[in-house]
Amino acid sequence: MSHKIWAIVPAGGTGSRMNTVIPKQYLPLNRRSVIEHTLSRLCECDSVSQLVIGIANNDAHWPQLGFKHKKLAAVVQAGAERVDTVENCLRFIVQQGGAEDWALVHDAARPCVRVAEIEALISTVNDHAAGGILAVPLSDTIKRSGKAGMGSKILETVPRDDLWRAMTPQLFKVGDLLSAIEKAHSRGMLVTDEASAMEAWGVQPLLVPCSPDNIKITLPQDIQFAQMILQAQQGEKK
Repeated sequence: MSHKIWAIVPAGGTGSRMNTVIPKQYLPLNRRSVIEHTLSRLCECDSVSQLVIGIANNDAHWPQLGFKHKKLAAVVQAGAERVDTVENCLRFIVQQGGAEDWALVHDAARPCVRVAEIEALISTVNDHAAGGILAVPLSDTIKRSGKAGMGSKILETVPRDDLWRAMTPQLFKVGDLLSAIEKAHSRGMLVTDEASAMEAWGVQPLLVPCSPDNIKITLPQDIQFAQMILQAQQGEKK
């Protein structure tokens, strides 16, 4: 990479599907909070220069963590939606003169991402103008239904060839990603991840394979699953 890499962590969500009073990024996981594991992985990456975190104004949990690291550049106000938080972080970076730098956007609730896979994403993209994302090729048989919910009927089996599950981090040039998100907003487009905004902007990001254990904590049972993954990963290092 010829320019600085900023890690962006949108962490303004409430995690409503977890059915807990505490937002999912602050739930305990192996003696630390979920977000502390996530931030630790990002800070371990030599290629990451600085870190920007999006936190809600009324978040009482973040100050209690007392998180400090030399790579932490700023805590930015979160927006109403995840994409709004990412946009606020990007605007902060642009204000710091980083429009030509790179943004590595990673979900706060993905604490099991492997440092080696983050570095693989960075080395694979390597100034590729369209950027890239970590992703997992689909292995299950895929069915399409007429509607979501119990008792839905199968309409068809969808060929899984060339289908991927999008993960994070996702890596794009700061200025390009900001422009793509602004364009998506102007069209009234629902932006579910950074790559979708870039695709709508007219580019084709790279897909970089990663392990399926890079899970996103969404449901209560995911915490136990993440505990097992972290323990297994720790065993790999011994």
